[in-house]
Amino acid sequence: MRWGVITITKKRQQQFSFSQPVLTNGKVPLIRCADLTKFKTLRKIDQPDVKIVENLGGTNLNFAKETIHYAQIIIVKNNKLPFEYLLNRKADVMFTDSIEASYRHSLMPELCPVNINNPLTHSNKAYMMQKSNIQLKTAVNKWIANIKNNGQLENIKKSYGLT
Repeated sequence: MRWGVITITKKRQQQFSFSQPVLTNGKVPLIRCADLTKFKTLRKIDQPDVKIVENLGGTNLNFAKETIHYAQIIIVKNNKLPFEYLLNRKADVMFTDSIEASYRHSLMPELCPVNINNPLTHSNKAYMMQKSNIQLKTAVNKWIANIKNNGQLENIKKSYGLT
């Protein structure tokens, strides 16, 4: 079984319970490295001739819709297509969490995060679970406290380039 953390949002908190935060990050543009000088700022990104790609649903698309006024937003059906669009020059920019941007850069060195140490937003990532499962939440929080205290969480972050 695999577990992953998800961004805590007000909408999600209405339906689900969350563990203690495990990671803090924020939205950053992910672009082709060759275009780093072209898209250094949000102002340079939000231009009519720029194409932004996001997958349907989720916080990345919400951020793009709230922030972008002039650039074209292309919405694709799954989480893998935005990276293909960037690599194949069908789009110029994708907004994503700094954690994912760093990870994708490690897999696809042609893609680079912009200003990864100065994200456009700030949010927390945690484990999401049913509100009714108080025992699970207690156990997960205990486990998180444990791996924070013994240094294991920091080692995990380092192994994925998240510190």
